[in-house]
Amino acid sequence: MKHSELLAILVCCMKGNKARLVCLVHFMLAIFVTRTVNLTDLATAISGSSMVSSRRMRLRRFLQSGFLTQECIAVLLWDLFNFESSPVLLTLDRTNWQWGTSNINILKLAVVHKGIAVPLFWSFLPKKGNSNWQERIALMERCLKLFGRKRIGGLVADREFVGKEWLGYLIENAIPFDIRVKNNQLSTTKTGKETTLKDLFYDVKPGELRALKGKFWA
Repeated sequence: MKHSELLAILVCCMKGNKARLVCLVHFMLAIFVTRTVNLTDLATAISGSSMVSSRRMRLRRFLQSGFLTQECIAVLLWDLFNFESSPVLLTLDRTNWQWGTSNINILKLAVVHKGIAVPLFWSFLPKKGNSNWQERIALMERCLKLFGRKRIGGLVADREFVGKEWLGYLIENAIPFDIRVKNNQLSTTKTGKETTLKDLFYDVKPGELRALKGKFWA
């Protein structure tokens, strides 16, 4: 993609003065070329008569300016991928790894698009392990505030994203969801019988589907 083509797209999708948008274009194209986020390497890949150190400082000031917020990125991706054309399927996920003595734990909300997840919002959790229902709701609220409930077709998530308050929030806001559960999860049927989910589906073979009607309390 040419510099002018990308700039024209950003001008249509994002607010901000042209100088910052031009800097963002240089930034993005340099990442495509170098396949790194190292500022010195990116500055080297950007053409210009100024010294590499000056271009590096410009990129650093751009990142520190606060211009590129998550909401700004989310709107850009929403427009670029044309998510407005039909309700989207969201996915909630978390990644946790160690960097030296620091724990990096990121909770992210993304749109499922052609087999990949396009991140819209994320938050850094100040702890190890799973997120709580307040952190999940806070992330979802940011999405609903920006794009509205009608644009959300549903949510998929792994089995760690369960809990009465969290699932109650999804039901209250009429957000359909498909969330995995553990096969040894105990469930009580509407008749009062307690059983594991594994026993409810013991005879279902791979590729087969069984839908249970009624309410089952876990």
